[in-house]
Amino acid sequence: PYIRYVTVSADAGEIIDKDIDPSLPGLQVGCNRGEAVCRLLSPSQAEQACITVLCDGITGKAGIFFKPHLRDTLLTGLVDIRTGAVRQSNPNLYEGDGWFTGNFLSGARGAVFVKGELLPGTLITASYDTGKQAEEELFRRSGVDPEAADIYPIYGDESRFGYETLSRSKLYLKMERNRSYLLYGDYYTNFKDTRLGAYNRALNGCKTEIDSGDFKATAFTSYTDREQIVDSLPGKGISGYYYLSRPPVVEGSEIIRLETRDRMQPDRVISRKRMVYGRDYIIDYPLGALLFKAPVPARDADLNPVYIIAFYETCADGSRHAVYGAHGSLKAGRDVRLGLTSLGEDKVFDYRLLGLDMCVGLPAGMTLRTEWARTRDTFDIDGDLSGRSGSGLSLDLTGKVDGRLKLSACYRDIDDYFSNPSAVDVFRGTQKTEAGIDYRLDSVNLLKARYFNDIDTLNDMYHRYAAIGLERKFPRSAWCLDLLQESADDRFIPYTEPGSRSPFDIYDETPGTSTAVRLAVETALSPRRLSLTVQHRQDIGHGRDNSSIAGLNYLLNETGKLYLRQARARFDERSEDRTVFGTESRVYGNMTAFSEYRLESGMDGSRAQQSIGLRNKIALARHVTGNFTLENLSTVRGSERETEPDALAVTGGIEYLPRDDFKVTSRLEYRNGSREFVRFGELGLLYKAGRDYSLILKERYSDEMLRQTGSRVISRLSLGLAYRPVEYDRFNGLARLEMRHKEDSTTELGEDSTDLIFSCEGIYRLNERTELTGKYAGKSAHDGEEHCFTDLIAAGIIYDLGGRLDLEAEYRLATCHAVDSSSKGGSVELGYCLMKDLWLSAGYCFDRFDADLTGEDYSGRGPYLKLRLKFDEGILPGGRMSKG
Repeated sequence: PYIRYVTVSADAGEIIDKDIDPSLPGLQVGCNRGEAVCRLLSPSQAEQACITVLCDGITGKAGIFFKPHLRDTLLTGLVDIRTGAVRQSNPNLYEGDGWFTGNFLSGARGAVFVKGELLPGTLITASYDTGKQAEEELFRRSGVDPEAADIYPIYGDESRFGYETLSRSKLYLKMERNRSYLLYGDYYTNFKDTRLGAYNRALNGCKTEIDSGDFKATAFTSYTDREQIVDSLPGKGISGYYYLSRPPVVEGSEIIRLETRDRMQPDRVISRKRMVYGRDYIIDYPLGALLFKAPVPARDADLNPVYIIAFYETCADGSRHAVYGAHGSLKAGRDVRLGLTSLGEDKVFDYRLLGLDMCVGLPAGMTLRTEWARTRDTFDIDGDLSGRSGSGLSLDLTGKVDGRLKLSACYRDIDDYFSNPSAVDVFRGTQKTEAGIDYRLDSVNLLKARYFNDIDTLNDMYHRYAAIGLERKFPRSAWCLDLLQESADDRFIPYTEPGSRSPFDIYDETPGTSTAVRLAVETALSPRRLSLTVQHRQDIGHGRDNSSIAGLNYLLNETGKLYLRQARARFDERSEDRTVFGTESRVYGNMTAFSEYRLESGMDGSRAQQSIGLRNKIALARHVTGNFTLENLSTVRGSERETEPDALAVTGGIEYLPRDDFKVTSRLEYRNGSREFVRFGELGLLYKAGRDYSLILKERYSDEMLRQTGSRVISRLSLGLAYRPVEYDRFNGLARLEMRHKEDSTTELGEDSTDLIFSCEGIYRLNERTELTGKYAGKSAHDGEEHCFTDLIAAGIIYDLGGRLDLEAEYRLATCHAVDSSSKGGSVELGYCLMKDLWLSAGYCFDRFDADLTGEDYSGRGPYLKLRLKFDEGILPGGRMSKG
């Protein structure tokens, strides 16, 4: 079954015309406020689907296809053949691209997209474009970036950007059958089923996944000139900027995670959350600067540290090399699964990883997971690069027995030269032994014990901990009493040294030797939304490692709460106070209500949320949401922490979304630390001025002063305006104004630049046969004492001569006012429709522009011929030509 197209009148809210298979039973077609909705119900009502086409505010056709059984094939493409005696403005510009031979232009371009069940039971999605140049970016990130420099911030409609065939090369191919697929294009390796063999990269090449139930396998291969970098950055209590270590970053290659780790065992991940580009963060790829939509706390509500884990690709030495890997697992019995991992990078210094893993289900509900892996990598040893091999062993035992006894045990032994950057919770040169027991005596009493011994063989250090305790619950309260013994012999290793544990170094919190009692109490206060937690650790030996924590929790509503923690710790050589205050959302942290951001008939909700929305917010009042945080660490006695210096961070964000035609968001952040001073502010405004005008305004300012190296200032103002009339659809226009300012004194060269960019364009339908187009764009650039202003004026006309003929003409004038020079150009083209979807055009080009300025496929001056063919699935045997 198929639905070819639906033509919708956006102003009248009705369906004008449709081409639908009349044999479809139970088909429902309706229109509501500019949306065409088609629903197909099977006779048994067992399967259903709904397709929505969002119109652009102008009466027009929108092509939609509905194929629940994949019996039909969707095919679309074009062929473009050109020839001419064109003189090039830059003979070297197109060397080797096949279009120019001396002063003669000849060439062809073909592009095709196909999707359908071309093989029985196999869905194939493919595209190929001979004219596509190899792109630097992955996943076509710039095409969906709400802050991209080459697109308008608002279009006055609810259009959505998306791509089905994501590939930085000319070819994309995906074949799917049941739960298995074969892919050529952009992909994430996504090896995450094992700890030692984890591998997270964004690549272009081949990938396949096979899933038959008992047997699962993933394999990939790529040929790349990129290098993978993994950065771990501690949260600072603010949204950013957080600077990555190896810019520039390849666009679309980053994988950003937030991880909360145990304050006593930094290799133990308590929670891990994948961040989504646009929704949770944005990134300046040349600078490698991350900015989040909500503050990244230094500590969570339980005072555990929070880290930003960034995987990304950067430019290497330019040489291309092969990257490949595979992971497979086989169910070898009722409760046994065996796995194998193999990875390789054929760089100047090769990298290899071989891993084995096994998961065994044991009696009494126990599960044993074992892993072994061996790597070979290059290390800097006393200034010389040398290849070294290292292995790692990991065993984990977990389970519940009879619902009352919970057991866990872990053993990990990692060699000094084991190397896997993707395994960020595996530290090389460590041995770890851990065990935990929880035994429920009855419905209110829980007996628990825990032991771990972490040995750093690389730096000859250790940390031991043992505790036994009783937890008791009451109707409105609970308390826990622990007896513990802790000892450590560790020190700070600067991050510049090979054995550094930065940023996961916790030597500031480990005592030399301590025998202590810890009492924790939690109770509900009146009203019941308010609760109090108190915890105190008292050293009963000869040490002075005592700490106290008091906290309040207040439930604002069903979705959010406020929390406050005040902690005081005293160590042998240091005493400190820590305050943590914040908001916590149980809904907005995991989902986004895009409908709240929808600018009716002016902007898609998801895009609006990416442009100005906040994250992790709570409801404060009707139509008002926000988030607030405060973190303060101050050293009362002794030297401040090496790994976490003293700082005060305060943030606040307010979002006011009263109606569909008006949205306002703002946030302010401040951080004052012993090593840096940061101020950040952002304002966003969406406004639908009547039925015809849509406006977006964004201002962002960041001022960061590093007390030892200099300062950075980043400012960006963006204004977008769209005029899209509904009733009088003769003229449509878009305009944007953007100002970017950067100052950077942290490097020897420094930077002080300001760019002001303005552009506007429109199209005017003079009558049924004539359309006029116009554009003006200007850029004023200041770099130090140098100033340059360049602008472009363009105008065009499209005239339907009737029958099969049309005429197009365009004129362009670019001027560089700094040197008082200008370039003029344009073209005149006469087109003739030989048959349906086949056009022959003859023209003359006056251009001396380069293609990057005009956006054309070639540049030069002289006559040319073009033959263009557009085709769809109607050319297939038994196919029907689409009317859309």
